[in-house]
Amino acid sequence: MSAPQPNSLIEKARSGAFAYESTLEPTKRKRLGQFFTGLPLSRLLAAIALEVEANTVIDPMAGHGDLLDAVVERAARQCRRLECLEGVEIDPLTADVCRQRLENWHSLVASLHIRAGDAFSAAASREYLTEGYAVVITNPPYVRYQTLATQDGSVAQLSPDRIRAELGEVVRRRVATDEWPLWRTLIDNYSGLADLSVPAWILSAALVRPGGVLALVAPATWRSRDYGEVIEYLLARCFRVKYLIEDAQPGWFSEALVRTQLVIAERLGTAETSIPISERQPTADTVLRVKVSPQACRGEHLVGAAFPEGDSEGAFGMWLGETANDDQTHQKLGLTRQRDPLTDFIEGAIASAGRRSWFGGIEPSNPAGSLFETFRRSSPISSPPQSDLYFTAWLRAILCCLKLRACRLARVSGPGVMDSSMLTGWEKRAPARPAFASVTSLMTKNSRFPSRALRLLSGGNPNCPVPSMPLGSRVGYST
Repeated sequence: MSAPQPNSLIEKARSGAFAYESTLEPTKRKRLGQFFTGLPLSRLLAAIALEVEANTVIDPMAGHGDLLDAVVERAARQCRRLECLEGVEIDPLTADVCRQRLENWHSLVASLHIRAGDAFSAAASREYLTEGYAVVITNPPYVRYQTLATQDGSVAQLSPDRIRAELGEVVRRRVATDEWPLWRTLIDNYSGLADLSVPAWILSAALVRPGGVLALVAPATWRSRDYGEVIEYLLARCFRVKYLIEDAQPGWFSEALVRTQLVIAERLGTAETSIPISERQPTADTVLRVKVSPQACRGEHLVGAAFPEGDSEGAFGMWLGETANDDQTHQKLGLTRQRDPLTDFIEGAIASAGRRSWFGGIEPSNPAGSLFETFRRSSPISSPPQSDLYFTAWLRAILCCLKLRACRLARVSGPGVMDSSMLTGWEKRAPARPAFASVTSLMTKNSRFPSRALRLLSGGNPNCPVPSMPLGSRVGYST
């Protein structure tokens, strides 16, 4: 069977959706987070998310249907039919546009259900598939909490407090009993200052069935935000992150002030999710990171120049999987690809979340312990310390040296961003030069690691081997 192509009705519906988008009132658009994904980016994400034969798909923040449209188009290219395609949209007018747009794909979707309503409401949970979805694909609304508190009545919205309460009820009904204490802790403790994307990520994650795929559009800065710690830990604990696809300036969203990242992760089963991260065995899994520059784009296809063949997004998806076990960095026209150990992502999540009071309730082991053990396993020192006590004291002395040097730098240059460049030459000033040189060598290999180590020192963690001081993603000191 040949792959069905978009017909005139589909193209007309798409044009109508884009025309509708241009009529949205700016204030309402900002309040509801109605900044839609666009077909070019939607096609790219759909091609990655549907690399396995998934047949049940939902977008819980569907907008006027860009992502769902791209999903069905991808299924058509794969010459298969979807059993279930669902979308939830809070704005009734936008939901109607989405429904009319997707109805033109009726021959490829056995069950299409686009409904108007709040995806967080407990009533909505009764409409979701009990077993979860093979693919949850969405562009969460990045609406600030101050905006959520201001409503004009044109579209019914839950208050931030109600969103938290209703989200808890929705998730409780969906996740396994053994997992619920973990999810409840994360829902109860995400920051009240967080934007709407944080509960949206949690909801989307809870809708994915074990073995299913979570595919999200996010700002590239999502891991560096303090209120993103809950999300980073959730992905590390309940998912296996597979791909991080990032744009380069100028970005995919002309109105955005930051770059965009596509996050694709596979849901773990309950048996694995129930094990705290710090008690899991090391994994050889990797995360594939790809940067897409404007040179890769051609026309409406973000990778059309890199893959000039007819199905450029499909070719891109195949390129991602070609060297699944290849640790080398690869470049193609406008694209850079490299693999990082999944343990780097996991250690980052532990370092970020380990500062928080809720962390001890779901990770009984010392979060610094796994970090120190990583040092022990990967350090090139020829004569490593023989006992845990000696090793801890040894590392403590090194980290204290780092802190003292950071204070001196801050006094000279003022507040700034801590990064690996500040480590240059530190080994010359350390009392234990050979050991110090080995650790700083490890730290400079990963530009994220220095900030993660410093954040571990700052979180008020009683188990931290170095006295606490007020460090953060940006640091400044007074003496």
